[in-house]
Amino acid sequence: AVMTQSRVINDVTFSGDKIFVATGFGFVVIDDAKMQITETRVFSRSISSVGEVGKWRVVFLPNQEVYYCPADKAPEWLGGYKATTIANMANGKILAINDATILVKQDKRLTKVTITDSGTDEATFTSTSLVEAAPTNVQKTATGYLANFFAAKYYYTFDAEGGNAAKKTFSVKELVSCAPDGDGTLWGVNEKGVHSYAATNTYYKPDAVSINGVPFWMGYNKNTHKLYLTATSDNGILPKANVGALYEMDKYDGASWTYETPTGAGGSQGWYWPVFDPTDSTDTYYISTRLSGVFKVTDRKVATTFNAANSPFVARKAAIQFDGDGNLWMVHSSLNNTVPVKVLPNEKLKKGNVAVSDWTVYNVPDVTNINSFKWSVFDISKKTNIKAFNCGDYVCPLILWRVNPDLSKPEFESKSYTSLTASDGSNCTWVYSYALKADRDDNFLFGFDKGLVMFKATDAFNEGFTVEKAKSLEGTSVYTVEVDTLNRKWVGTGSDGLYLLSPDCKTVINHYTSSNSPLLTNVVYQVCCNTDNNSVFVVTPLGVQQFFSDYTESATDYSNVYAYPNPVRPDFTGYITITG
Repeated sequence: AVMTQSRVINDVTFSGDKIFVATGFGFVVIDDAKMQITETRVFSRSISSVGEVGKWRVVFLPNQEVYYCPADKAPEWLGGYKATTIANMANGKILAINDATILVKQDKRLTKVTITDSGTDEATFTSTSLVEAAPTNVQKTATGYLANFFAAKYYYTFDAEGGNAAKKTFSVKELVSCAPDGDGTLWGVNEKGVHSYAATNTYYKPDAVSINGVPFWMGYNKNTHKLYLTATSDNGILPKANVGALYEMDKYDGASWTYETPTGAGGSQGWYWPVFDPTDSTDTYYISTRLSGVFKVTDRKVATTFNAANSPFVARKAAIQFDGDGNLWMVHSSLNNTVPVKVLPNEKLKKGNVAVSDWTVYNVPDVTNINSFKWSVFDISKKTNIKAFNCGDYVCPLILWRVNPDLSKPEFESKSYTSLTASDGSNCTWVYSYALKADRDDNFLFGFDKGLVMFKATDAFNEGFTVEKAKSLEGTSVYTVEVDTLNRKWVGTGSDGLYLLSPDCKTVINHYTSSNSPLLTNVVYQVCCNTDNNSVFVVTPLGVQQFFSDYTESATDYSNVYAYPNPVRPDFTGYITITG
């Protein structure tokens, strides 16, 4: 059978040994002990709330109507119920106090309703407004009832009969709760964490991401064995995110998160992806800002700022990346500047007191053809040091270049593509692009609003070169691509969850969605592979998750691994012990 009615659940009410589920089509009654459906009432009307109060079954509709009947004579259709005369009950939610009284949580107020038995299956309903504001939630406590008004920064308590209202106010937004079968202690939760009202200055906070802005950019530093997660300013996927973003960083060492807001970061109007010098083993990261240059952050403070005073800088976000030798590359696509690509050699980066003259500038064509700086994607191939860049904005070209190994010489060769030809002869075009990643075999992966393609970095400089399409992602917006130690591709999409593809992108190994996995949503902003183990970090609009895959990276040193017996004879059938 296929359910054709609305699947919307409006409310769940517990009445004795019954669970009442108010839905978009009527309601369902479940036996609480057996967890079996005992009644299904299809009214073809949305029900806000339903429950039993003493001898009465009471039904609330979204349009202020309230109906009732004797619980032991409940009809199968709504027309068999009696209408009450109480008004202003839109979207009421039931919480029974006793056999004759209910609290009703509504869109604009909290109301107490008293039911008086008039005999002959008739009753009179009388309503009294308790608070003329919409409660966040209403719950039973050890001594009565409690109603939170979170946005308004206060809560009310009531006695066991719904009387003796007492209002308590806060200076911050806070939710209050109390175990109905406990000792009466109130607990609160606010931005500082959870605390008991018996010890108001002691807060408990889970070890988790605590960024106040929009968690977005990630990077894993293998030298420090830490994940770095930052807030974001506006970008191609979130064009309205945090123009005045906080400068926040969460670091995860595999056991706990550490939150910091580095000193000296003010005025940058938000920042973008963290990158790491592969030759530096300290807890240092480099991060691009919206307007204030590139920060080098060490020990929770900005140690160096690369701006117009010490670099060929342009006052817009730079796309940044380190190559395998620790040279810092910076690309500016905005304001039609004359210094679109520049590099700071590692030896000059290490010396400190960097000057503008320490940089080499490459005037790569087509980089500055658009006054855009918020969408950029940039990466460097691992073996051939070929650079690839796309500003991400409307139909902008994919640009690749390679330079003289002697970085003091501004010599380069470049290619620019506004479309790509696939190996099957089809034409690949894009409007917006979101992802660009080099894999372990010197391929580039380019993700855009219509799919994902892969190509050899060196092939891009040959006439008539072709790309391989990830056919499983054709027509899908690809937001992010990461590569694990087996060279498999983790692909986050704008609406179709998370894909794990084979190294050649031809086979879907796994497709994770919100319906077949713990993935919170099918929108995936960013993916980051922990190259020390088998985990993958995923950033979604609903939070950050860690997935564990089916592999672990092999070690580089097996000198402490021992086996017994050793050697193992071909005819041996016993146990083999391996330690190390």
